[in-house]
Amino acid sequence: MSSSIRSANKWVSLLMLAVLWTTLGRMERDPYDQSQSSQDVLQRQQQAATLNQHSVRSDYYSKILLANSNLAKSHPPEVNTVKMSNASYQQTIKPIKPVSQMTHEELMQHYRAVEVIATGYSAGVESTGKDPDHPSYGITYSGVKVKRDKETISTIAADLSVFPLGTVLWIPGYGYGIVADIGSAIKGHKIDLYFQSKDAVYKEWGKKQLQVYIIEEGEGKLTEEMFRQKNETYRII
Repeated sequence: MSSSIRSANKWVSLLMLAVLWTTLGRMERDPYDQSQSSQDVLQRQQQAATLNQHSVRSDYYSKILLANSNLAKSHPPEVNTVKMSNASYQQTIKPIKPVSQMTHEELMQHYRAVEVIATGYSAGVESTGKDPDHPSYGITYSGVKVKRDKETISTIAADLSVFPLGTVLWIPGYGYGIVADIGSAIKGHKIDLYFQSKDAVYKEWGKKQLQVYIIEEGEGKLTEEMFRQKNETYRII
């Protein structure tokens, strides 16, 4: 074989090795390699799912914050209770310990406290101007009969623009009271607690300035059936 042929074969072999080397290098870096592409696609899908999950959570919490903000604006703290809920879930979180066993600090964690001046009244003439022969004697503004029960719930009078009918209050030293009545002198942050007699008013209460706790906000209505249900719900332990 002539030297020219051997030289040509040598160059052909070198050229083939160069082509092979280049091809292998491209295969290692080929972005369209099937195995590498599958891994990339899977990774991108996982990243997209994570981002989407964060987006959904962010949107959910944003809606809750907005709902709570709107709720706070529509429920002034000096008038209404602060319900531990949002626009989508109107379920109040109930404490484990009975209200009657809670300290002021514990009550404040669950209920809105309102400072009021609390007086007492009875169904007699000295408070209502009605004697026992009057057809509406002992009947409150809501239509339910007056009641004083230290173990369940008693009827009280309030300014309905502050405490709507049916509002349940926890009144330290008195117990549960439900707004069922009104009074000409009961305006603003004043409440009138029902007692069975004038003597009981002076002996057991008199006049006090204190903080009461809104356990349940009324809907502006109270019937005997509703009152019966409240008596079953609220029982002092």
